Amino acid sequence: MKILLLAILTSLISTVSASENIPESISLWKKQSEHFWALNYKDEDKFKKELSSYNSRIYSGEMRKRMLKWIKEGNLESEYYSSRYSDFKDMKIGAIKKISQNKYKVKTIQSSCYSLDYNPPTISSIVADYRVTNLTQEQVSHWYRSVTHPKYPGLPTIDADVCLDIFWDMTLQTNQKNKLIEKEAWTISKSILKLRPEKAPESAAK
Repeated sequence: MKILLLAILTSLISTVSASENIPESISLWKKQSEHFWALNYKDEDKFKKELSSYNSRIYSGEMRKRMLKWIKEGNLESEYYSSRYSDFKDMKIGAIKKISQNKYKVKTIQSSCYSLDYNPPTISSIVADYRVTNLTQEQVSHWYRSVTHPKYPGLPTIDADVCLDIFWDMTLQTNQKNKLIEKEAWTISKSILKLRPEKAPESAAK
């Protein structure tokens, strides 16, 4: 019983220590999608001010300048902002691990679906672009031909989607002075691709 209690206490201490080693900027980075979707969109000036303030607590240097410029130049009448934060909303973020004094590593999984008739990824190179491991480009191209019109390339003949589970390896680097993020590095380790429908029905118009 004493051994079990000691193991539990050790586990709790390790968890607390790990969380204490994560700067506030990275905790805010992890929650940025929640913050964005909770903002009030009725007043654009107030919206931009609050979004800029939040990001100023995350980023420093050139990253901060670029982010604030991006916020300033946007508008709420389009998907300018939501397209970025939709990606974060669809993302499962794993544990954040400190790998050096100012560097942190995190694995994420982003799950997204795209309709073929609305801005899908480039189908002709999707396997290489996203490091797809479960399908070949030949299989994907064959499916694509089966659900699109032969005389009008890219025009779907039925409702069809491509869905990706993208496994990202990320590195976040903070500055020494105030522990704000100054660099982000995103690398795709692999992706799982799902084609919907898997096979075009016989009745699909050609």
